[in-house]
Amino acid sequence: MSHDLSGRGALVTGAGMGIGRACAEALAAAGARVVVQDINPVAAEEAVAAIRERGGIADTLISDVADTAAFRVAITRYERDDHRIDILVNNAGIGSGADFVDVAEDHYDRLFAVNVRAVFFCAQAVVPGMKRRRWGRLINVSSLQAVRGWPGNPHYIGAKAAVIGFARSWAQELAPFGITANTVVPGLTRTPMVAAHYSDERASEHVRATIPMGRLGEPSDIANLVAFLASPASQFISGQTISPNGAAFVGAM
Repeated sequence: MSHDLSGRGALVTGAGMGIGRACAEALAAAGARVVVQDINPVAAEEAVAAIRERGGIADTLISDVADTAAFRVAITRYERDDHRIDILVNNAGIGSGADFVDVAEDHYDRLFAVNVRAVFFCAQAVVPGMKRRRWGRLINVSSLQAVRGWPGNPHYIGAKAAVIGFARSWAQELAPFGITANTVVPGLTRTPMVAAHYSDERASEHVRATIPMGRLGEPSDIANLVAFLASPASQFISGQTISPNGAAFVGAM
């Protein structure tokens, strides 16, 4: 079964850096035309330039995914320009920011706006086109913490757990239209967000204590799985929660 995505259109949110950028690059390498969405225009343009340098096709979408009304308008305009979005990678997210007892209401609201509400309404914006074409891929990026838990972090974990539930429901509702929905659950991965919270020493300690494969995940480890789930080869895989984590967690998801 082919992994070729030629002629397909993909939207990756939070694609300016880290896992999102790696996903955008992997999808473009497979032949998809990729929309690189990010709130940071410099990061988005750099990601698009890297894709184009390798011969890929990419466009930028500078927006705040939490501004769902503006995002819907942007998607509608893009599709009216004779483009298509067959693949949605809901990757954009923000970290917890504070321990449970210190979380302010405005931070809680922002975290759920980006990590949960945006995922729901991004999918709502692109699914009608997928239904018309009777083909689509919805891929949510969650976190291993959403499966195994983590002390002091229920707000982030709750948000990341919600998107697993979205995918399971979408999988059953949209299967008759040829649309699959899955969730990728990365273990600790070498990204700017992780670097902001883990010193090199702390990351090394975490690896020694919890990851049998002996290293952090790389964004490409996640992107390779996303590219497979986006491809025709994954057509009978839906509603699943799949975790590239170096054997850090091997229980049921």
